Amino acid sequence: MNPNKNNYILNELIKKYFADPNIKGEDLVSSHWRLYSDRVQLDFKDNGDLISLKGEGFGNPTWNSIRACLLDLFCIMTHLLHLKRRISIIKLYINACFLCKRIGLSPTLDTFRQVCSLVILSEYISKRLTSRPLNFLIIGDGYGILSCLIAQKFPGCTLTLVDIGNTLLFQAYYCQRAYPDLRHTLLGTQLPISLEGFSYCASEDMNILRSFEFDIVINIASMQEMNQQTIAKYFKLLRDVMRNDNLFYCSNRISKLLVGGEHIKYDEYPWITDDVHLTDEICPWHRYFFSPTPVNVIRTNFRFQIPTIKRYDGLSRHRVTVLSTNI
Repeated sequence: MNPNKNNYILNELIKKYFADPNIKGEDLVSSHWRLYSDRVQLDFKDNGDLISLKGEGFGNPTWNSIRACLLDLFCIMTHLLHLKRRISIIKLYINACFLCKRIGLSPTLDTFRQVCSLVILSEYISKRLTSRPLNFLIIGDGYGILSCLIAQKFPGCTLTLVDIGNTLLFQAYYCQRAYPDLRHTLLGTQLPISLEGFSYCASEDMNILRSFEFDIVINIASMQEMNQQTIAKYFKLLRDVMRNDNLFYCSNRISKLLVGGEHIKYDEYPWITDDVHLTDEICPWHRYFFSPTPVNVIRTNFRFQIPTIKRYDGLSRHRVTVLSTNI
C-alpha cells in the first residue's frame, strides 16, 4: 500500500484522533495541548480527501496580509545584522522560501528560526557525524517544515517525527506534499525492519522507537509545552535509542507556566552531569518579534498602526548536546 497515493496515513490519523473524541495517551498530554487540540479545523473534498487544515498553539505557518509579511521580513533583517553565520542562514532561508511555496505555507519568522537552528546544528554534524547515513528523530515539528529542510539538506537521511496524534497529522500532510516520491510510513500500523524516508509516530506509541537507533534528535519549542512526566519519558527514550556519538538539539523556553498550572523549567529537564554541552546559551533568534501597534493622533479620531518590537513571554535557551547513553 502506497500512502503517498491513497492518503493512507492521513486517513488513519484522522480516524484515530479526530473521529474519536477521546484524547489518546492522556498521561502524555499537557494542559496546553488539551486546550489547543480541540481547535484543529479540517476541511475535506466531497470524496473525503483532506484539502486543508488549521491549528493553533504550534507556530504561525502563513502570512494573512502583506503587513504581516513585511513585519516578519523586517524582523528577520534585524536579526541578520547581529547573527553569526548569516551567509549560511540566508542561503538556507532562500531554500526554505521555495519549499514553503511548494507546499502552500509562508516562510514566516517561525521558519526563519528553524533555519537558524538547523544552520548551527549542521556545523556540528559536518564536524562529528560524517561517516554514515543519518537517522534524525524530530520531536514536535509543528507543520513539518524543519523535517522537510533536513531532507533537502541531508539527502539519503531518514526522518522519524514523533508528536501527539492531532499535531502529527499536520506533519504527515505537509511532508507528503513536499516529498511525495519518498517513502512515508505510519509507525504503529506497520513496523518496518529499518527506517526509510519519513516515519510518523504518535507519542503514545513512542516505545516502538526502541527498535531503532538515532544519530540526531531535535526538539524546538515543544518540550516547554509538555508536562514533566512526558519530558522525563522522552529523555529516558533518547538515552536508550541514541548512538553514543549523538547530537541532541534542544531549544525551549527557560521557564513557562502552562494554562493548567504546570511550571516547566529548562534547567529541570533530566540532564545529567555526563551530558556534554557543545553549545549552551540564550537563543539569539528567539528574543523579539515585530507587531503592529495602534496609535491615536491627539485631539482627532485619526488612528494608524506602527511596527513595534515585542518581547516573547520569556527567553529561550538552546543547547547542542552529546547526550550520555551510559546509564
